[in-house]
Amino acid sequence: MKSEVVGAVFNLLNIAPWAELTDASISNYLPEIILNHMAANKPVGDGHRIGAVKHREQVFNPKTQQWIKINTDTNLFMDVKQNGKPFKGVTKK
Repeated sequence: MKSEVVGAVFNLLNIAPWAELTDASISNYLPEIILNHMAANKPVGDGHRIGAVKHREQVFNPKTQQWIKINTDTNLFMDVKQNGKPFKGVTKK
C-alpha cells in the first residue's frame, strides 16, 4: 500500500522515482495533490437539474392547494404533490 502511494506521488508530482520520500514528506505534498488533481465533475445527487424536464408541465390547484404534474404529449395527469411544494425541474404552466 505504501509503495502504491509513493508511486502515485512520484507520478503526480513528476518526482524522480529514486528520490527519498518519507511519510512526513509525502504528507507535505498531499495538499498540493488534492488541490491540483481533484475531479472536475460536479457532485452527483446534489438536488438540482440543468434545464427543465421535457414533455412535462405542472399546474397549481388552488382548491386542494396541490401541484399537479401533466404529460404535455397526452395531457394526462401524472402525479400530485402532497406537500404543496412544486415539482423540481418541471415547467410551471
